[in-house]
Amino acid sequence: MAEQLLLTNATIVAPDRVIDGGTVVVEDGLIAEVAARGYPAGPGALDLGGRLLLPGIVDLHNDALEKEIAPRPRAAFDREFALLHLDRKLAAAGVTTEFHAVYFADRDDIGRKVDHAENVARSVAALRGSAHAAIDNQVLHRLDVRTTGALDALLDALEFAAIPFVSLNDHVPGQGQFNDMVAYRAYARSFIGGTPTEEQVDAVIAERLRRAAETEGDVLATIEAVATQAKRRGMILCSHDDDTPERVELMHEIGCTIAEFPITIAAAEHARARGMLIAMGAPNALQGRSLSGNASALDLQARGLVDILVADYHASSLLAAVFLIVAQGLADLLTATRLVSAAPAEAIGMADRGAITAGRRADLIVVEEHGGLPIVAATFLRGVTSYAGGPFAAALAGARRSTVGALAD
Repeated sequence: MAEQLLLTNATIVAPDRVIDGGTVVVEDGLIAEVAARGYPAGPGALDLGGRLLLPGIVDLHNDALEKEIAPRPRAAFDREFALLHLDRKLAAAGVTTEFHAVYFADRDDIGRKVDHAENVARSVAALRGSAHAAIDNQVLHRLDVRTTGALDALLDALEFAAIPFVSLNDHVPGQGQFNDMVAYRAYARSFIGGTPTEEQVDAVIAERLRRAAETEGDVLATIEAVATQAKRRGMILCSHDDDTPERVELMHEIGCTIAEFPITIAAAEHARARGMLIAMGAPNALQGRSLSGNASALDLQARGLVDILVADYHASSLLAAVFLIVAQGLADLLTATRLVSAAPAEAIGMADRGAITAGRRADLIVVEEHGGLPIVAATFLRGVTSYAGGPFAAALAGARRSTVGALAD
């Protein structure tokens, strides 16, 4: 007999419509049926009380693992400990598939090291295969195109990655995210620490500019090597912080299919013209601005230039950004939900999830309102509860007690 669960009396956000009072039938971890009717609560049937039922969030970029491991300078925790607890926090945010951003770079100022990245990627792979995981943990392999040896280490890490997903990064002053030198000065102060003098900031920037000039010749060679390896290994490539149409064109030519965080409208428009998907940060949308003074996600959304929202550094922003976009009239609920579910799933070839339709994985989230804000009441991974909180957690526990009693009778 197949294991069956009915999530009934739900407001279901399906791919093509919102179903009031509907039911999702789950069998052996998959969605077996989406019905436009309710069923009486009882053994195997969980009454959602009219709450929203959305597909689980598929997040393609989240830097949170870095802070979970090292929340403060010189305060580093065990990787497995940090990852296991972040896994549960993500379930509480409605994320059911997470691509942890792992940075293959040597940047001592912010603790990013190539050998550390390899070890973190291995830890993510180990949790993915563990019965203790609350969500599906994957890796976004961020490659610093100026770090010698980073590509070799990244290619080694791809051997134990389920999805060969790679982002090309170049964080030097004067281009990309930091084409505004005023913004870069503020960034430099943040990693110098304390209260640096203007002379100290000048010295750091001068050193970065010197290194950028020295490594400029290596960047194109690295990008060309990535393009070759991408064809050989079936890698999914995304660009990062494109600031000009010319930069977008280069990224498109080497095979990038996703433009991650284009920082100007012109760059985003060129990505659209080249058929690339555009991913923007949910925190940017929720705050209505970029912290670095770059393009606003809401502005790009209004122009039809956003296909995917990602956590960037704050997973709880994902669900909130969806509802903000709806509230501001920039998209309907179906379209806004797609930004964090079906669209990212399709972008990296995960056709088994991201939508509430028969045959997909039963990765689902129950959403309710609290003080005008959407919050996750429960998260299901393959039909199994991985998180439940608030009043719904009590209802869920009561339903389980009723089921146990009915079975005993």
